[in-house]
Amino acid sequence: MFKNITIVILLLCIIVLSGCKKDEPGWQYCSDCELSTWTGLYEGEGDYYNGSNDETSPNVLTSIQIENVSGNVLKTTIVVDDKISTSFTSTKNDTKYYYNVPGSNKSLNLNLSTKGEEYKLSGTVKIFHYQKDTLVTDHSISFDAFKVLPI
Repeated sequence: MFKNITIVILLLCIIVLSGCKKDEPGWQYCSDCELSTWTGLYEGEGDYYNGSNDETSPNVLTSIQIENVSGNVLKTTIVVDDKISTSFTSTKNDTKYYYNVPGSNKSLNLNLSTKGEEYKLSGTVKIFHYQKDTLVTDHSISFDAFKVLPI
């Protein structure tokens, strides 16, 4: 009986701890960040994939600009050094640490993390099309970028 209770308590601890919103060491997902926290310029690197020639380029310079264009509407522009440039406009009505914009020919997935006064944006952009019933990736970039703070 005691052994069963110990196992149940151990399992509950594992479940609870695995549910914590943590990123890599020192970074925590920004679970209660206001909309204004998301806005700004982020710069970093990402792994770029070109589907037309099936090539991957690691550590490509990536820039993300997030603007609050009105109310809860964010415009996100992603520029991948001489590879792609694309924008997404969508509403963000919550303070969750993630922001997803699905689409019929492109998608955006972002996670915002914080460590003290630093902010990190991790995400993926996919540009795609459908060929019959098959989704074909034209371009994608998975990146980590850091907020450029005003001097």
